[in-house]
Amino acid sequence: MIVIDAQLPPALITWLRDRGYVAEHVGSLMGDPAASEENIWTRARQPGWMILSKDQDFVDRGTLYGLPPIVIHVNLGNCSNQRMLAHLDRCWSTVAALVEQPDAAVVTIDWLAIGLRKAIRQE
Repeated sequence: MIVIDAQLPPALITWLRDRGYVAEHVGSLMGDPAASEENIWTRARQPGWMILSKDQDFVDRGTLYGLPPIVIHVNLGNCSNQRMLAHLDRCWSTVAALVEQPDAAVVTIDWLAIGLRKAIRQE
């Protein structure tokens, strides 16, 4: 399951489902598009879950507390949905490979690179 955070467009649901993933926007999953980060994190702490977000706070949680969930950090700044989806099309195979690594905690996507971070500790 990939939870799409509130700052990202619901169009990502279809984009991810077209690639075989189960995905829900945080508003649908939590019943509240303004759900707190703590509540989202707690809900997503299930094996195999990921959070797709632009939010640095989820990166910090993932780095500090580890799995689950894996955090996929979309660090592309302000850009159109079309431009973001085009970039994800180009790099998603690398992202998909990185999230399969057993100790992957955070995968960051930016314009120039895709990075992997492991957790400092496991809860």
